[in-house]
Amino acid sequence: MSADIFSPRVDNDGGLRVVAISPNDVQQNIWDGRIRSGQAALTQWAFYLEVMRARQDQALFKQMTASGYLTVSNVSIG
Repeated sequence: MSADIFSPRVDNDGGLRVVAISPNDVQQNIWDGRIRSGQAALTQWAFYLEVMRARQDQALFKQMTASGYLTVSNVSIG
């Protein structure tokens, strides 16, 4: 994948490097200490895991949506 694929979409990325990794790779990088910033990643990762758990547990999913903590919308990208 070319490193320039985002350049047509932004004037200046400010040195930000964008990468895509699997959920398993994210978890391994947290365990290895490569990802360790709470503000940058850990809070979002905890939310992701919570939502994934709710996808498997309908009672939890219903509690999360009924309380307004989680809202699910269909998104179409075309």
